[in-house]
Amino acid sequence: MWRQWEFFRDYTTSCANEAQDMEIELIIDYDRYYSDTQFYLAVAGNGGAVLFNSTGYIRAFQWQRDKDYDEKNRPLVMDVCVPRNQDYVFVILDSYGDGFVSGDEGYVEVYREGDLVQRIKSFGSTASVDIAGVPFSGSTPQR
Repeated sequence: MWRQWEFFRDYTTSCANEAQDMEIELIIDYDRYYSDTQFYLAVAGNGGAVLFNSTGYIRAFQWQRDKDYDEKNRPLVMDVCVPRNQDYVFVILDSYGDGFVSGDEGYVEVYREGDLVQRIKSFGSTASVDIAGVPFSGSTPQR
C-alpha cells in the first residue's frame, strides 16, 4: 500500500516505516500545455498495478497555476512511500505528441530515497523511468 504525503510542499519528509518502505518523489513542472500531459506510477512488470494516475492531480495543478498566475509558479511535488522490495515505473504521456514544448519550460524529476533517478526535459508522446526497489533494512519485516 502506498501513502501520499503532500502536494506543493517546501520541505523534506521521510517514510514512517523506513525499514519496510522507500520514498519515491516526483517533481513535475509542466509546460504551458499541461492539459496534454498525463502520468502514472505503477508496479513494474507486465500488468503491474497502477498505484496512482494524474486524473485528480491535473485538476490540483491547474488550480494552483490559476491561483498563483501572477506569482512564481511552483512545480507539482508528490512524495509517496511504497514497499522497498518492489520495482516501480513512472510513465508520462503527452496526447499531442510533443512532450514539453519549450526547452525552458517543463521537466520531470524522479527521486528514490532522495537520490535523483532521472530528469526528463524533452520527450515525444511518452517517456518512462524505471525505479528499482531496495532491500529491506533493519529487522525482517512482518507480513
